[in-house]
Amino acid sequence: MKYDSCMHEGGRHRRSLRREVPAVRPIALMLLLSSAAFAQNADRRTGVTLFQEGTAIGLNYIRVERSKLFAGTTRKSDPLDRRTEANLLVGNLSYGVTPDLTLGFSIPFLERDLKSDTGAGRTRLGDTGLGDVSLLAKYRFLRIDADRRTLQVAAVLGVELPTGQTDERDAAGSKLPPALQLGSGSVDPLLGIAATQVFGRFVLHGSSFYKLNLEGAQDFERGDLFTLDMAAGYRFYQAKFPGPEAGFSLGLSWEYSSRARTNGSSLANSGGQELFANAGLFLAPRPDLVFRVGFQIPIYHDLNGEQLGTDLVAVVGFEFRF
Repeated sequence: MKYDSCMHEGGRHRRSLRREVPAVRPIALMLLLSSAAFAQNADRRTGVTLFQEGTAIGLNYIRVERSKLFAGTTRKSDPLDRRTEANLLVGNLSYGVTPDLTLGFSIPFLERDLKSDTGAGRTRLGDTGLGDVSLLAKYRFLRIDADRRTLQVAAVLGVELPTGQTDERDAAGSKLPPALQLGSGSVDPLLGIAATQVFGRFVLHGSSFYKLNLEGAQDFERGDLFTLDMAAGYRFYQAKFPGPEAGFSLGLSWEYSSRARTNGSSLANSGGQELFANAGLFLAPRPDLVFRVGFQIPIYHDLNGEQLGTDLVAVVGFEFRF
């Protein structure tokens, strides 16, 4: 489903068609879309695997907002008052093939749009529908257990498949820019490593990932993505098993993206790095059911050229294991 500006009334989708303003298009190629992609499945950032023949199903809602224009580390005024929003509903399915090998599948349904002030008023460009599906394998190659302690380290290998639409058009018939399309049009591999250390009620997580983005639709290639994450958590409530438990976590995430390329040429207004402070809360009313809420707030931007920086990433979801 594509739109320029829309409203919902009485459950029906009404579309107001407007001509696309050329000034809107360039900014859509400058977006760093990494946060939404990497927030789809939080389990990839831990060294823990599922139990053998265990299954986990989950659903996460993710919102990513960008509205502040940066040139390098400097905040700039934006006469077009551009704003991007992404809303993702991500279904996750995982299966424990062995105690050390877990296979995962994530399918996102998303809404992505760009709002901007133009001579015709406030315009909106975007798309809604199925995004790129991802497959993930996590192999735990190290486990050291002691009294109320465990260290677990896992290697992660995955791939993002081009299942999302890449040829949606605006009301004037022009293709939406790649950053507003639902899919990339390319098969993109992902690899990484994640570790978890548990001691009593405390837990530490650390992970590092690299995603190779290949050339996809419209001869466009997103920049390769590298991330580092670390978090510390504390279980502040723990009833006798199988009673409920709850805890929180605090951490940092660093994301670096190389410049994007189109028709073989790199784009000056693309790529860069952002550092986020993270906070999360979980509640497990019983051992097989977990509810989570979390958010990321940027504390540092260094973006190439002029780009919209991330304002907020928020996540809420649940997981059920059986």
